[in-house]
Amino acid sequence: MQWIFSFIASNAIVQTWQRLWFALKAALVLGAVVFGISEITQQSNHALFSYGKAAGEGAAGEAQVADTATTKREIEGGKEITGAKRKMLAEVEAQAAQGEKTRAEANAYAETEAQLLAKKTLNIPLTTTEELRLIEIQGRRAEATQKIAAASAAEAQAKADRQAAEMSSKIMESIQKGDGDIWGMMIQMFAPKGLFNGR
Repeated sequence: MQWIFSFIASNAIVQTWQRLWFALKAALVLGAVVFGISEITQQSNHALFSYGKAAGEGAAGEAQVADTATTKREIEGGKEITGAKRKMLAEVEAQAAQGEKTRAEANAYAETEAQLLAKKTLNIPLTTTEELRLIEIQGRRAEATQKIAAASAAEAQAKADRQAAEMSSKIMESIQKGDGDIWGMMIQMFAPKGLFNGR
């Protein structure tokens, strides 16, 4: 801090200014003047237009406490209203529409497939949400049916593979024993029990 005071007291600023070229001095002075004018202009604009800004904020505040039904009547009656009131009305209507949509979705998800199909059978028009819900339920049922069919097919294939492995094992065992009773073993495997006296 002390060096600042010593720098100012040493008259270094004046000496440096005197040594600068004239063009550089002119550019510095011009820059300072332009900067000062722009700051004054900016502050003047703030002062002149602050009323309009405050009025706009006031209108927005007034719109927030305005009654939506009154605003609708004013629009329908052709009365001129502020943009803030129009914006507020649009936001309220959007929120109401979102609420209706949420309620319709809740109702659609509360109904069972039988209820939705009964409505369709009685030619009662379904909402889009109800139609989508019905399609979703039927899609899930079809998917479950496919999975059950695939599981049944896999189970049948596993059973057939197991029987083929057992038969192959018994044939190989009979061949290795050399007793030649391959036909007897085949009859035992495929014929119902007791058909050939327990064979």
